[in-house]
Amino acid sequence: MEVLTAIIISYLIGSLSFAYIIGKIFYKIDIRNHGSKNLGGSNAGRVLGKKVGISVIILDFFKGYLAVWLVANIFESNFEISIISGLFVVLGHLFPIFFGFKGGKGVATSGGVMLFINPWLILISVLIILILWLITGYESLSTLIAFAFVLFVLLSLKSTLISIFSIIVFVGILYAYRNNIRSLLNGTEKKKNIFNRFK
Repeated sequence: MEVLTAIIISYLIGSLSFAYIIGKIFYKIDIRNHGSKNLGGSNAGRVLGKKVGISVIILDFFKGYLAVWLVANIFESNFEISIISGLFVVLGHLFPIFFGFKGGKGVATSGGVMLFINPWLILISVLIILILWLITGYESLSTLIAFAFVLFVLLSLKSTLISIFSIIVFVGILYAYRNNIRSLLNGTEKKKNIFNRFK
């Protein structure tokens, strides 16, 4: 029952889309009809401006942290439930029930989760992304490799529940990046300047 409650709370929090909320309230724009149509910070930045993009990234990051913090306090810091909560807030961001199950790519939300669970995890993940992005020029490839690293860490915990949900979320992330993966395999993925990511 505790696990189910944590899953529901986290998934619903994850399903909140700040890119949509800010776009609708302040700009009268449905971000789902513009740019890449993605409910994430990068698309918000490209469509609504750099400041909005950064704001959405920060809010999505906080959303991930908040969900795990809330569940950890409700269930007195049960480590396994905290991680499952983190996985489901990311799943909510990827496939939000309020927006037809079409959300963002989960990077910022995952960062907030990692900050709560283990700050070293987010530090190493960010370093992986930055180093590989600088070397290859591909944001998507760098991010996917960082996600694979996190999956490896979670699987190494040898918890059946965590392993199952980790694989489900990782498959969800691969689905969210399906167009990028296709472009990488075809050699048509565009390289992005790490210092100007909202263009």
